[in-house]
Amino acid sequence: MKRIPELVILAVAAIVVLTVLSGYQGVQARSSGQILPPEGQMQRLVSVSGTGRVEVQPDMATIQIGVETQAETASEALQQNNTRMQALLDALAQSGVASEDIQTQSVQLFPIYSNPQPGDETGPVITGYTASNIVMVRVRDLEELGTLLDTAVEAGGNRIHGISFEVSQPQEAMSQAREQAFEDARAKGNQLASLAGGELGGVVSISESSFLPPPIFTQGGTFERDLAAAVPVSPGVQTVEVTIQVAWQLTGGEGPAGPATTVTPSN
Repeated sequence: MKRIPELVILAVAAIVVLTVLSGYQGVQARSSGQILPPEGQMQRLVSVSGTGRVEVQPDMATIQIGVETQAETASEALQQNNTRMQALLDALAQSGVASEDIQTQSVQLFPIYSNPQPGDETGPVITGYTASNIVMVRVRDLEELGTLLDTAVEAGGNRIHGISFEVSQPQEAMSQAREQAFEDARAKGNQLASLAGGELGGVVSISESSFLPPPIFTQGGTFERDLAAAVPVSPGVQTVEVTIQVAWQLTGGEGPAGPATTVTPSN
């Protein structure tokens, strides 16, 4: 008989917990910005995606350039490399490249082995050493890029690992692509709403995904002093792309699925 009050207390506690959770869920829905339709009714939406693309010409480049030297001893290979690398850095500075636009990428020293002949029991032996020093140089004026490469090779640079072209400030192109994407979505939404016998109402949600083009990379190689010449450079164009997903309320008409419907294209 004493257990009855305990069961009553447990039942009351359960009701209180459910009431609190129900209130919390309502608060959570309001705080997260959800738009809740009247009870028993589905929200009628038109949900479409739009895409905008803007082509922009790169205005900046980075090159990986350096010096590779070979000698019989490690110390001699390093000494030759240091001398030629310093001459290269001085030439870059004299060409107007700021110190903060030059960054060391790699410094390497490794042995050179002989190729043993068939039947040679001694195996490969060290015949010399190769020293390499590569720096990344940021070029902010593409009109000077070809001349700068010429200067670097004349100063002793014989390794160009590649050139990449970039857009320094893509924000304006992004804004234009975003406007195009929204207008594309609106046009699709108006058409779908008209086909459903209604009109677009207020915007319910917007989400965006954007694509910034990666740097355009061109492969480099090994160059000698007698190959130095003004290098022709063509940066081409890059495409900035924005895709947005927009949902509007559908007002008027009943649509293909009755008074409660969501119209979404398959694209």
